[in-house]
Amino acid sequence: MSHQKVGCLIVLQLLALVNVVQPFGTGAPSETGANSEHNQCVTMTPQHTTPQSSTVPYKVTFSPANFTSAATQTLTVTLSGNAAGDTFKGFLLQARDAFDGSNTVLGSFTANPINTQAVQCSNIAKGAVTHTAALSSTAGTNTRSFTWTISSAKHIKFWYTVVKEFNTYWVQQESEIVYNPDIPIPTLPPMTTQASIPDFSTSECGKTKGCYRNTNCQAKDCTFFVSWKPQAGNELIDFEISGKTSGIGSTGVWVAVGFSSDTSMGGEYVNDCIYNGFTLATRAGESYNNGNPRSNVPLATASNSLTDTKGFFADGLVRCTFTRKLTVPGNNQVTDLNNNIYLIMARGPATRGSKSKHNVPTAASPQTLKVTDVSVNIMGTAGFPLVKAHGILMMISWLLTSSLGIIMARYFKPHWPNNKLCGEKVWFTIHRSLMISTFIMTCAAFVIIFVEVKGYSEITSPTYEAAHPVLGIIVTALCVLNPIMAVFRPHPGTDHRPIFNWAHFAVGFVAQILGITNVLIGVSMVKAEVPDWTKWVVVGFVCTFVIVILLLEIMKCSTKEANERPPQQFEMHKPNGGDTQIFDKPEPKGHALQLSIYMLYGFITIVFAVLIAVIIGLGTDGFSSDD
Repeated sequence: MSHQKVGCLIVLQLLALVNVVQPFGTGAPSETGANSEHNQCVTMTPQHTTPQSSTVPYKVTFSPANFTSAATQTLTVTLSGNAAGDTFKGFLLQARDAFDGSNTVLGSFTANPINTQAVQCSNIAKGAVTHTAALSSTAGTNTRSFTWTISSAKHIKFWYTVVKEFNTYWVQQESEIVYNPDIPIPTLPPMTTQASIPDFSTSECGKTKGCYRNTNCQAKDCTFFVSWKPQAGNELIDFEISGKTSGIGSTGVWVAVGFSSDTSMGGEYVNDCIYNGFTLATRAGESYNNGNPRSNVPLATASNSLTDTKGFFADGLVRCTFTRKLTVPGNNQVTDLNNNIYLIMARGPATRGSKSKHNVPTAASPQTLKVTDVSVNIMGTAGFPLVKAHGILMMISWLLTSSLGIIMARYFKPHWPNNKLCGEKVWFTIHRSLMISTFIMTCAAFVIIFVEVKGYSEITSPTYEAAHPVLGIIVTALCVLNPIMAVFRPHPGTDHRPIFNWAHFAVGFVAQILGITNVLIGVSMVKAEVPDWTKWVVVGFVCTFVIVILLLEIMKCSTKEANERPPQQFEMHKPNGGDTQIFDKPEPKGHALQLSIYMLYGFITIVFAVLIAVIIGLGTDGFSSDD
């Protein structure tokens, strides 16, 4: 294969680093796994741009208007524009319980209209209905009607996302409630609307109330704050939780505190404080963190452990106060607060009062505590040293040692023709040392993260984050495979040597591309606890890597003809006679410039690696005292 073709192959592989986000032109996909709580069925959000916050120009109506009796099995459901010009090219429609706040889809659809299809949601084969490619490629439509069949006796609402154009769409809109006369209407905790937040202080922390905050801050300035104060007899605890939410969500925000036996999410009872940006109301509530798959869902049945709930939202701060029972016998989803516990606080966006996945770092108390103890006044967050070690090792492996090793093997084989290093060709010794370092660090990072998450951890996310553990396993497998291939490599000059050379190159370069991609995904994840701009530092490295590869490839191609000519040898007789001396083989054309580029790249890459390692080590707390 020619150098030009190889260069094209490398450029194409480098372009794979570009993350292209595609819309769902064929309609919303079916959920990707059973019981998954973080997929398009839950978020109902297409991978386009930012959704609209204006009043939706579409509506969902149904006939009959309510369930007339338990015998009512089907409804005719219609999605339509408010005016003749309100056409749409895409949509997702489903039914949910009107009151429990869960993401579970109810009932099933029959997709009768042309250019529509029923898809699986909540493990229901036809739990939702959406468009097909034919509809999204036309001028759109103004109305679509479907038959919906009930699956259980519930009061329900139809939830819908509708796309007018690629950049114009509304997410998680709600219909009126379809009431079922055979079941009572539940009572939700009251929602309150406040123009300002009453004063609250940290001055009594450790005296009359126990407190936890992520930094040494005053109450309204804290990214996270929770306090507790037992009432007489310790049977009831007065809580207040608050969090700064500026820039987190445009249609609503939430802050929550989980009560856990460790510092990791999974299997915890949670108290929520949710601000609904559509109703301008704030409500305290209850939810539960599932362990596998990892998700947060409202309690299916309220524990009745919360009383005297109040909610406030103003100036980017959301705050709730409530009274909670110390114990709730018979409900294993509600944490017994008699025990020593960690407090885990999180915040994130919300849509119409429903929590979405948190998109900023969480905070866990650095030690256990009891909420009956008002002398507690702790600050800081529990760290994740194994996660940081994993991230630093993988980053050094695939941004530093692997990239330097691959470039050395690809472009410097003809260099230093008359020198040896450790008994081998110079390029080979450098390449082997760098790749052995990559192998050791990658294997160590792989073991470390499995120890941290106690096995394989599937990330249930509607975004690229779900690919991180899968890519990590693939990269590690390729990293292990390549040295095994090298042990059994054919001797130079044999028939199978070219096959090995290409296989060795392909495995290494694919691992390099996937490794860089996974580092970029990793620094974007919440648990990495790094500033959001860290990904742009990684992007800076990627740009440097691409530029150096292109420069060296161009130089290799431009000097190919000159370097392939047989070197001329000149004889020189010694002045006093004697044997003839023959000059050594010359360095290839462009040697000095190529080596200068490589050394400059090495220096820049070391700077990037050190910078990212410091960022990972310090985390968000190292770059900001608060938010």
